[in-house]
Amino acid sequence: MRLTQTDGSSISRYARSNIEAVRLLDSLRAATPSSAQGRDQRDITLTAWLTGYVDGRREELQPGTLGKLEWHVALTQGHEVGDTPLGRLTPARLEAFYRHLMAGHKRSTVGDVAGLVKRALRRAVRHEIIPNNPADATELPRGRRADRERVAQILQAGDVQRLVKAAREDTLWPLWHLALSCGLRHGELLGLQWRDLSWAHQELSINRTVIVVNNRPTVGSPKTSSSERAIPLPGEVIATLRAWQTNPERPHSADGWLFCTASGTPLLQNNVRRSWKRLLGRAGLPNSIRIHDLRHTYASMLIAHGIDPRTVSDLLGHSDTRFTLSHYVHSERRARLRAARIEPSDLYRD
Repeated sequence: MRLTQTDGSSISRYARSNIEAVRLLDSLRAATPSSAQGRDQRDITLTAWLTGYVDGRREELQPGTLGKLEWHVALTQGHEVGDTPLGRLTPARLEAFYRHLMAGHKRSTVGDVAGLVKRALRRAVRHEIIPNNPADATELPRGRRADRERVAQILQAGDVQRLVKAAREDTLWPLWHLALSCGLRHGELLGLQWRDLSWAHQELSINRTVIVVNNRPTVGSPKTSSSERAIPLPGEVIATLRAWQTNPERPHSADGWLFCTASGTPLLQNNVRRSWKRLLGRAGLPNSIRIHDLRHTYASMLIAHGIDPRTVSDLLGHSDTRFTLSHYVHSERRARLRAARIEPSDLYRD
């Protein structure tokens, strides 16, 4: 049996019979503060309901996802919408909150918060706490151009050569080499252990990811089931990793992390980003290029070299080729010019 509390969380108990279940239910209701005080569940605030909703899913969520949701809940605190009872929430109140968020956050963040609110209030409707979901009638603010997401930057061949030249002198050269040559996600790079590397088959298995939760490196599962994959490694990368493994100056870890701190713990993503920014400066490249842009570059270059989209999707760890094509593959200017300059007589020739 399961009892949903006023904060949106639930309590589960096992009963051996229907009679015992009724007794347990009565005792749980008696121990619930809202029952003792006769409190109407519609009076629970939005922040309290969201907190209970997230807590109720704690066991099923990856640490990174949980931390992100908790941050989204925290954003409702300090704004009047967070203290608004569920029964008094309106689309206008929610839209005012989203406009407030848009002033200091990316549009994607505002969209994620709105999605959490909508899902949590949907549960309140199912439990007949409120008659309808006010989030269903809300619209997100469009936001200014400067607030919109940055477009992925694809490095051209000359940029990659400058980056590689500077990166070879960097202590994290093996990490940058893997990112450029295999298109791994940032968390996947930091989650690599030596046991994931097969020297005999010259391939790398992606089995875990390292993200930051409460400013601490946290090990989690890959993003999706398709993200767990084996990647064949180019010979140049194999040589780089062999040299890294035998390098007496590299930090060592009892847990076998490829990349770790002097104390043997996984690297923090923010620290790696700072190293990345310094590397960009030495290479004379724009500071706006992200580590994730190496993944975009890798995918686009594979397509440019004639690799079919299905193979590119498998290497990136995507389950849907359409996602790969729409998010990671960007045509080069030279390729567009070649395509546009094909004469119709040649294009439709038998």
